[in-house]
Amino acid sequence: MTSPDADANHPLPPGFSWRGDTTAEVGVRERDFAIEVDGESIPGVLWSPDRAPEDASASGPLPLVLLGHGGRSNKRANIMQTIGRRLARREGLIAASIDQ
Repeated sequence: MTSPDADANHPLPPGFSWRGDTTAEVGVRERDFAIEVDGESIPGVLWSPDRAPEDASASGPLPLVLLGHGGRSNKRANIMQTIGRRLARREGLIAASIDQ
C-alpha cells in the first residue's frame, strides 16, 4: 500500500472500503476504513505521510505499522492518534488502528 488511494497497480483488498473523506494536517493524511470479515464490519483509521504521488512512486511501497490498543481503548484514543500521526509525519510510515 503506497497511499490511502488505490489504483490499477495497487488495488484494495477484498472486503476493504474507505469511509468518509481524507483529512489532512501538516505532513499527515488520515482516513477511516472498514474491513468486512465473515459478515462483520471492522472499523479502522489509517495515517499516511502527506507527500506528492510522484514522491511515493519513486520510493516504492511504504511499510504498514498496525497499532494495537487495550480493551478499554479505541482506534481514536489520543495515544493511538499521536503514535499514528508521528509514524506518518516523522518516520514516513503508514500506520493503522482497528477496533474489534
